[in-house]
Amino acid sequence: MREDSSMRTNSFEEPNGENSSDAALEGDSIALRAFEKTGEILGSKMANTVAHLD
Repeated sequence: MREDSSMRTNSFEEPNGENSSDAALEGDSIALRAFEKTGEILGSKMANTVAHLD
């Protein structure tokens, strides 16, 4: 199922933090998933860094 999203109108090179966060604040499902996935990756990498430096 294809979800409606303002992010679909952006070219691949166009998304940035500002328009992505604006879309997420408006409840855009694709932007919210992007933030969720980015948070998972960032959390994992930060945990790896802590483990290496400990």
